[in-house]
Amino acid sequence: MTVVSSSSTITFAGDGVQNMFDFNFRIFKENDLSAVVRSGGIDEIKLAPGSDFKIVSGIGNEAGGRVQYPVSGEPLPSGESITFYRTISYSQELELVDNDPFSASLLNEAFDRGVMRDQQLQEQLDRALKYDISTPAEEVLTPQVFMQRVTDSRDSAASALFGAVQARDDALLAQTAAQTAQAGAEAAQNAAESARDSAARIAFEDLAALRSVTPILSGPAEAPHGTLVTIEITDHINDAETSYDLNVSGFGEAAVSSGSIKWKLGSLDADAFHILEVVRRRRGEVYSETAQYQINVRYVPIQDGPTAVFADTAEGWPHAVVDTDGVHAPAYSVGADNEKQIVSAQMEIALADAERTLLSGSTAAALKLAEEVLPGDVLLTDLGECVVAGASGSEGNYTVTLVTALSGVPTEVFKKPSGIELKLGVGAAGEYVGPEVPLKFKGSNILPVMTGETTDGVTITAEPTGYPNANLVGWKVSDGNIVGRTSLEDWYDAEPVSDTGVITFDFNGVVQENVFKYVIYTFTDQNYVDSYQFRDWTLEAYNEDGQWVTVDEHTNVNSWTPSECKEFAAYFPKFTKLRLTITNTAVTNNAVGLVEIEFHKAGSSTEIELVSAESIKDKIFVEGGFYNKLNFDGNEVPVTGVSEEFVEHPGTIWEGTATSGVSSGVNKTNIPYEALLPVGTTFNKLGVMMTSDMVAAVGVVKRTTTSSPPSFQVVAKSALIPPADGMQYIDCSYTVIDDSAEYYACCFIESGNIPYRAATSCYMEAAPGLDVDLEVGDSFNTTINNVSVQLAYKTELNYFQTTATLATPLAQAPITASIPDRCTLSPAVLTAQIDSGELKITADMIELAEEPNLKRLAMAVIGAEDMRFKSGKIYIKEKP
Repeated sequence: MTVVSSSSTITFAGDGVQNMFDFNFRIFKENDLSAVVRSGGIDEIKLAPGSDFKIVSGIGNEAGGRVQYPVSGEPLPSGESITFYRTISYSQELELVDNDPFSASLLNEAFDRGVMRDQQLQEQLDRALKYDISTPAEEVLTPQVFMQRVTDSRDSAASALFGAVQARDDALLAQTAAQTAQAGAEAAQNAAESARDSAARIAFEDLAALRSVTPILSGPAEAPHGTLVTIEITDHINDAETSYDLNVSGFGEAAVSSGSIKWKLGSLDADAFHILEVVRRRRGEVYSETAQYQINVRYVPIQDGPTAVFADTAEGWPHAVVDTDGVHAPAYSVGADNEKQIVSAQMEIALADAERTLLSGSTAAALKLAEEVLPGDVLLTDLGECVVAGASGSEGNYTVTLVTALSGVPTEVFKKPSGIELKLGVGAAGEYVGPEVPLKFKGSNILPVMTGETTDGVTITAEPTGYPNANLVGWKVSDGNIVGRTSLEDWYDAEPVSDTGVITFDFNGVVQENVFKYVIYTFTDQNYVDSYQFRDWTLEAYNEDGQWVTVDEHTNVNSWTPSECKEFAAYFPKFTKLRLTITNTAVTNNAVGLVEIEFHKAGSSTEIELVSAESIKDKIFVEGGFYNKLNFDGNEVPVTGVSEEFVEHPGTIWEGTATSGVSSGVNKTNIPYEALLPVGTTFNKLGVMMTSDMVAAVGVVKRTTTSSPPSFQVVAKSALIPPADGMQYIDCSYTVIDDSAEYYACCFIESGNIPYRAATSCYMEAAPGLDVDLEVGDSFNTTINNVSVQLAYKTELNYFQTTATLATPLAQAPITASIPDRCTLSPAVLTAQIDSGELKITADMIELAEEPNLKRLAMAVIGAEDMRFKSGKIYIKEKP
């Protein structure tokens, strides 16, 4: 992220009602926020975090968060103020380790903390007295001399002031006496005239004319007890002559604020009507008639709600490893919806691997345990906690000495874990409350489908070029041919002139911007990947200043696989040209090539297009949800809406030779020679040419003997294909990774009219009758035949395309995007205790914001890699 706001303090005036305050600057942890209360204009009291005030939300949020003050007791009264300010510690907490993965987010946070410390110091300097920068050195006083001069000047000024005041008082004394006499006479005259007018009105029975106008009140007809109600004074008079008397008959507290009355309702144990009385007073008028506002106050008890219990399975913890030992940390639960508003939640887990077996021979000072513990470990027993001083022995029999002896020999011993965190996620019903979800941008390719060296204003050239024939030229890297990719007509090859290729993409003066990634396609065949796919490359951009700048570079990338589409994120400046230098293949053959490349540009700065294998629409945005944000390069941005569509993309397709006839009565497995699958072949759909009465399935078989005809074993098989005319595809996924055997696509035929092609070699099942009854793992023998079916396979790249509308536009095309982690609320304390033979970790109750739509919970369990747990649950309190 970047720190674009210089704000690091905010002050609120008390009104006797408000106890929730929003700060507008980012903090990284609870201790980064401090607060002081000022009363009487000069007295300043520093508050303690946690006990005096607590952060309700917003830790890590760029826009700030919310604080509750006081934690208990009466709200901040009028005449007092509270100031919240950021206090970043003067320490460097980021440690970079050689050769570890580079974390941009951690480095950004470290830089941000440095900027925030600068702002913190600047804020303090702004409150300090300073010399002008041009002040001569001899005029700059030490702080001690400066303060002495200030003190001397103050004393001299005070003495002079005293003399002047004394003289002024003597001079004014006579004047004041005269003015007092005059004012008294005028006041007496005014009072007499007012009394005369009042007497006249009373005499003529016109008392109503003396009264202030009765205030008109407007507000809700009912409200839950304990809540803050706003009653509008629709004819409010805002001047120094007018005031209001309020009477709530002891039911809560009320105060006038900016033309309305804020009434904090009291508590009750049954529904009841309560009345607010309001009288208007104006100087020189009789007070108004009493206005009454009646409200039906509803009793809303806080009650125990149902306990959310998460199954110790992948269904309960879909983002974690779950096995017979329990749920592995870290783990995030599914979201659990409640019918009613949740007001507080308490998390609990039971550790599955903490118990230690107590052996005979144990004493109060030395325990005999079957499992190993280490010095410094904390043990929790039925007699209390103890710390391990030392341990010796071997597996199954350890002697453990304690720092402090127990009161006796315990009967239950558990190793108390360290580093456990329980995090709570809350949201509206149906809202996503799980872990962070990395997202992929869709983008659009800025390269056209090239039909020659220059197409649609883009020129692509390469050096060297044209080997082994004139068709293998630079512009072939954007000819749109991403199907097959083994032909010597469809790609750029630098062989044999050099093992280095330089490809230039020239946009002929048109400035390109908002490019955020590039995509490289690989060969279909593993041999081509080994022989030609480059391992080292440098990508450069020709910027607006006429300079080549490096955008991205990689060395020794050996993870290429056939039919791969690999993405690389990078920050691109504005540019008019790109230059890609590619070198080094896996084998030494003085050759290097590129099949296809794309450069993707982001869309609108407020309309972000994303792609995903599954629907993410409801994870990003839910109407009335509490989150509705996306994280771009570490910055959270509100989302105002989202749309989504399912896109079908055929991907890589292979089809066998077309059939030319129809045969009936075939009841065998058909394996065409041409259906041999090269190593690296991958697909998720298999197809066969069908007729409307054909009964068949498709699959993959492995050759298990070297004899001819060979034997085969079934390694993948589809369900029966619904009969229909033409090429029919069905789900059947397989990837050939074994280069020690031959793998073939095949068709398991039971009956019907079978499209075929004569005089083509194939293997047929030797013993008829198995066909569709064959299962994965079954083996069978074959004979050689010359009637082949037509098979096909493809990799469907179907995806969801999601468009998120942002509340504020992005300043530049982002590199990363994610749905933020939604489990962010931490309890104040975790307690470990033995309960019914288990070591349970229970969190303090977390009080939640007053939100009627808050009806969903989830929890996250963070701990060491070897930690296992079970019985995750959340106890809740709700409003009925």
